[in-house]
Amino acid sequence: MDALQQFVDDWGRRWEAALVAAVRALPADVVAGRIYAAAIAVADGNTVPALFAHTESRLAEVADADLDPDEAAYFRWWPDESGIEVQSEELAALAAELGEWADAHPEFSADPEDEFAWSDRWIAETDRALIRALGSDAVRRTFAAIGIDPVLVVTETDGDPARASAAFEALNGNRDDAAARDARAFWGAADD
Repeated sequence: MDALQQFVDDWGRRWEAALVAAVRALPADVVAGRIYAAAIAVADGNTVPALFAHTESRLAEVADADLDPDEAAYFRWWPDESGIEVQSEELAALAAELGEWADAHPEFSADPEDEFAWSDRWIAETDRALIRALGSDAVRRTFAAIGIDPVLVVTETDGDPARASAAFEALNGNRDDAAARDARAFWGAADD
């Protein structure tokens, strides 16, 4: 196991524990807002990951009822639009740690061919850790304990929807309820 895989595996386990704590501490108004999805949104290169909860009440605030179906789906599923960022000191510290590690280890995180690009391996390994953490039994049980079974996704903010589509299937591949079908259609169409 090399330094990247060792770091990411440890970081992912700690990210999972931080997600469990963040879900347990969700404010009552967020839970009461009828959570239908949860997303980890990452900035370029998987830096600064953040947890977002999508609620029906927040969606009603940001989306006009007269939107065409494509726009309505965008507002419903894109974390930057209808998601409420879940604030947690532990999640913020882990997000910062990821960026700090990348800065300190450009041989693993940077693409040597392009000084402004992230390596494919860095993105694949950090995606794997985030997907594993969000989809873990512990996180799912924590959501279930507050009566929620959200659609889950990991995506870039204003980024490549192909990554979100792949993450969606890894996290929700066995689901065939109405919310999952709607999200699958959105992420599949966005990926096309």
